[in-house]
Amino acid sequence: MGSRNLQIPSPKKLKIDNNGDRISTLPNNLLHEILALLDMKQVVQTSVLSTRWRDLWTSISTLNFNSTVFLKSTKKTAKDKDRFIEFVDQALLHHDNSSLKTFRLFYDERRRLPPERVYSWIRALTLHLEWVDFVDVKLTSNLLSSCPDLESLIIVYCRFAEMKNLVIFNLKLKHLVIENCSDGEDECEKDYCKITIYAPNLVSLRLKDHLGRDYSIGTLSSLVTVDIHMEKEIMVDINCYTTLIPAKVKVEYAKRVMRHLKVVRNVRALTISPWMLEVLNPPVSLVEVRPLQFLNLRHLNLITWLSGDCIHAIAYLLNSSPNVESLNLKLTKRDVYVFDGDEEVFHPTIASKYQDTGLTLRCMYNLKYVEIQGILGCPNGLKFLEVLLKNALVLEKMVIFTFTEHLPNKEKWLMKFIEKLQKISRASSSTSIFVR
Repeated sequence: MGSRNLQIPSPKKLKIDNNGDRISTLPNNLLHEILALLDMKQVVQTSVLSTRWRDLWTSISTLNFNSTVFLKSTKKTAKDKDRFIEFVDQALLHHDNSSLKTFRLFYDERRRLPPERVYSWIRALTLHLEWVDFVDVKLTSNLLSSCPDLESLIIVYCRFAEMKNLVIFNLKLKHLVIENCSDGEDECEKDYCKITIYAPNLVSLRLKDHLGRDYSIGTLSSLVTVDIHMEKEIMVDINCYTTLIPAKVKVEYAKRVMRHLKVVRNVRALTISPWMLEVLNPPVSLVEVRPLQFLNLRHLNLITWLSGDCIHAIAYLLNSSPNVESLNLKLTKRDVYVFDGDEEVFHPTIASKYQDTGLTLRCMYNLKYVEIQGILGCPNGLKFLEVLLKNALVLEKMVIFTFTEHLPNKEKWLMKFIEKLQKISRASSSTSIFVR
């Protein structure tokens, strides 16, 4: 819902129309938007205002139940907490379920909610779970399966305390987000919860996790957008001198990344993170059984520190995506914290130098637009642009955002960059390059 700026007059200036209050004259859809911002205890209380308001709340699309709000004026006894559960039951009983889209439940009490009651509550199209502790495989499975019409599932900042496998099985699910979840108290323990996803009608997928977790994902032939942001595990040591991860770990990560990419190969828009690019080059032949192809991919978005390994991985992805039309690169600085003995040391690393190891970029017959952010000052920046411009046969526009604020003598840097850029030959004579 879009945000609205509501100007509330001061009490002295507020005048009540003798013929009725002005709020009640608003159309139902606007009143529904206002009620959707309130807790359900306050929403239900509006039914006593007038005949106009009596049943208005029963058709709002968003229900917000907050135990803290409900129990605020009580002693929080067991009976009071039972009244909260009964309140949710009655509110859902009188609500028109056909209009329900979002169900939010915030329960900040030590007393556990009866699982069977929770399952009966969740009938919405969107389920947002945040800061939830998953402790039982069966209870979690029952929770997710109790939403047969669920279209959007969001799991963020949750904890898989004693879970061995989280199973998401839903034939109607269209949008899935799993982001920033953890596994118990000790993040250095490598006993991660496996996540199994079977949602054949999924349209969008966002995963933000670490490369140590095992994902088992069924066929996703309907995917349109995918954003996979995977980092290295906390417990994986980085060499305090070279800032490299062990070769064996890198190969294992590469195999996992390839499995992720093969599952989403039908996607049209793909976004992936720096560590995924960094580990994709050990070399690719070690992790490849069959060549990877993104035949439907039109838009490729990459976050990268543009190291030598990253450039090889980008070339590999572009070679696997013959129909890609736009490429968006966001360069980020790779700052690494490593342990030197018992002391944590900060390393502002410099990207490894690009070396030609035989993996060349093929000619691209459909790439028309390229956008690159933060390339100025990157050691491999111009080399990457040279490789790209020499093989983009139909490139129409390239936009380069330099972000020179962090550079000393930025005007000098910029002039040298533009001078070198102009000397790079281009495969497409119609390419326009804009430096901003």
